[in-house]
Amino acid sequence: MLTKINKSIIIPFYDCFELVMQRLAELTAMGLPDDYEVILVNDGSIESKTDLLLLAARKQFPIFRTIGYEVNHGFASANNLGASEAQGNVLCFLSSDVVIRKPFWGQLNNLDNIVLGGRYINLDAGWNAFAINGGPKVIFPYLEGWFIACAHDAFEDIGRWDPQYDPFDYEDLDFSTAARELEYQLEYMSPLFFQHQLGGTIFRKTSAEGRIRITRRNQELFTQKWIESGRWKDIK
Repeated sequence: MLTKINKSIIIPFYDCFELVMQRLAELTAMGLPDDYEVILVNDGSIESKTDLLLLAARKQFPIFRTIGYEVNHGFASANNLGASEAQGNVLCFLSSDVVIRKPFWGQLNNLDNIVLGGRYINLDAGWNAFAINGGPKVIFPYLEGWFIACAHDAFEDIGRWDPQYDPFDYEDLDFSTAARELEYQLEYMSPLFFQHQLGGTIFRKTSAEGRIRITRRNQELFTQKWIESGRWKDIK
């Protein structure tokens, strides 16, 4: 008898597949419950070694299935594709550069009105505070996107990840802001569960100058969507 899938772990990747193998090894060693599925989203990987590592992973860790794009889209689009294929009533978005230090599945119950993350930023971090109409800065608190979990229905209600921020940056601030607009609670887990290797994938594919250009562009997109439109006024 097949086990009913209740929760889905979605891991996007763009090459750097050795990091994905580390996550699969951690999930396997920790005894991932049978009612979980692992969906790997291949976001247009181009390195030949990725295919070889993927074949090796299928033999070592038969706990996942793979979907993907022919060309690279970006973090938001890859996550959305994974969510479209997910069977679980809870979605867990996990970046490949996040070390899983202990089983986190016990934290994923009762998420009906909650978006759960690995780290919560509610101070001015340099990119989430905006001076509005010449007044004092308004801080937009958010959950960092390297681990976010929520009910599947809530994900659709919030509006999914906004692909205008592809390939990366500001999609997590946008998703958190959209959740807050609908009065979902942002909560975070103990740091004992995860260790994020900052830039573990981005800087292997993007120069520092390219990262700055993307960040500035997406900051402007966020400003247009939430501040210039006036939508920020309705967020409690």
